Amino acid sequence: MTPFPKFSRRDFIATVGAAAGSTLIPRLALAQDPVVNTTYTDGKGVHREQVPWKVRPFPMKQVRLGKGPCTAAMEANRSYLHSLPPDRLLHTFRVNAGLPSSAPPLGGWEAPDCELRGHFAGGHYLSAVALMYASAGDEELKKNGDTVVAELAK
Repeated sequence: MTPFPKFSRRDFIATVGAAAGSTLIPRLALAQDPVVNTTYTDGKGVHREQVPWKVRPFPMKQVRLGKGPCTAAMEANRSYLHSLPPDRLLHTFRVNAGLPSSAPPLGGWEAPDCELRGHFAGGHYLSAVALMYASAGDEELKKNGDTVVAELAK
């Protein structure tokens, strides 16, 4: 009987890979600024030298998708956003604010008796419309988003 179970090369490589990967996860997941591992102590504390980014963010309008599954998914999302009438999205907001609403409420998360009401219309919808306008320049969706924002301001 051996004191330790067999440990194959495959097990060793998997363990080393998992350990190495786990050290990178916090930096990648938290999107921290890159730093050099040079540490300076000047009596006031510890400082790390900042390294400038090698890439910079750019506007979404500078990217255009070619034909393919990503474009098909974007167009499906655009069709769905166009199918949502702003008046129906705003129904529950108006009712909660004591404003009249003649639009029928949307179901699901926007149903008047749902504890998540406002979550979709106030957040997800506006984000989706803004991103679709930024990436595709869809003026009608921008107009719908502007309408929702103006009505929320009331």
